[in-house]
Amino acid sequence: MAHRNKLNKKKRKALIITLSYWLTALVICPILIGLGLKNIALIAFTFLLSGGVVFYLHYYYCILCLKCKKSLGFVIFSSSKNFFKISDELTFCPYCGVSFDKEV
Repeated sequence: MAHRNKLNKKKRKALIITLSYWLTALVICPILIGLGLKNIALIAFTFLLSGGVVFYLHYYYCILCLKCKKSLGFVIFSSSKNFFKISDELTFCPYCGVSFDKEV
């Protein structure tokens, strides 16, 4: 399996977790407001939103190069137009130079 495939899996996992937190907040809070529980809805929204941000930042900075162990989260998320995979233009680690298409 190539480095690119492993990094793609980590990126998909980070985005799925983050999107699920935000989607949960968007679904639960209007239901609670409709039931007349505005304070609980605000607490739930804040909790879920902050939890989503924490998970997003965790995975954003924990996507590491498999060789040098430097954080690639910013490089991968900022260079890609596709949310679920690394850009094909990104071919190597900017820190150690290992090719992302090299087999592990």
